[in-house]
Amino acid sequence: MTRDVNRRDFIKFMGIAGGLLLTSGYMLAHSRGDVRGIFDSIELSNGVNMPIFGFGTFKTSLGVSKYDEQKIVKAVDAGYRHIGVFDSTHLVGATVVSGKVLRNDVFISLFLDFKKREDDITAMFDEKLAELKIDYVDMVVLNISNFNDIEKDHILEAWEKIEKIYKNKKAMAVGISNLDSNNFDNFIYECNVKPMINYLAINPYNYDDSFVKRCYRHGMSIVVRDGFYGRPNVLNNEVILKIADKLEKTPRQILSRWNLQNGFALLRDLSDIQSFDDDSGLFDFALERREMRAISRLT
Repeated sequence: MTRDVNRRDFIKFMGIAGGLLLTSGYMLAHSRGDVRGIFDSIELSNGVNMPIFGFGTFKTSLGVSKYDEQKIVKAVDAGYRHIGVFDSTHLVGATVVSGKVLRNDVFISLFLDFKKREDDITAMFDEKLAELKIDYVDMVVLNISNFNDIEKDHILEAWEKIEKIYKNKKAMAVGISNLDSNNFDNFIYECNVKPMINYLAINPYNYDDSFVKRCYRHGMSIVVRDGFYGRPNVLNNEVILKIADKLEKTPRQILSRWNLQNGFALLRDLSDIQSFDDDSGLFDFALERREMRAISRLT
């Protein structure tokens, strides 16, 4: 049974007041520090702090928005301070203009879809920024579904426009999505400003630890969608279920904890969240080293 969790209860669950520390002995191998609660952040390579928890304004498979102002306000009040804007730009802007969401309380990432050379990134950014009704975004992300579908030179041209937005201080940080190992060198060594984050569809079935470490070596933090994106059946995996049963946690909590201990920030799909209780129970336990390894090796 689920129940509504108000902001005060949620903060209490998260251990913010008590400064809850994890003492299992498992070091957070890739994170920027101990994760103590939903309001924690990751320091990006340029010194900007990005919240570890947020939600994305994703569309449905039919291209319909899943959100309204009430859902956005409720999520922010519950502690999800990173808003990944993929769609519903005007709704996010309306919550800020109305004062229902305070601009200084949220980290807004604007994802710009780039599919072909003709896509004007500068014009797209200006249009979306106007819809958001704000002067700047905390991060702008060049959103590419598949690097192999676009010519390298065209991607670099688009990235130059992202760099210009950053240099003009219209974005406090910059990121890329779906930069994979095959295209990494061809992109990263041509950049004047390296991405501060790589937004990836990571789950235990496609986890590549060497590539994640490679991103970290180049100063890129990892942001993932939900933590089991594309493979919801991972929640029913025998290894996950066994660990969940042992720790008296849900499979979602186990996978979210795995992501956090790998140092990843999470963007939730609010329509998939069973209840805020799931995330409120992430900070009173830690996975052991062998459990982390077992999850990372799922096939």
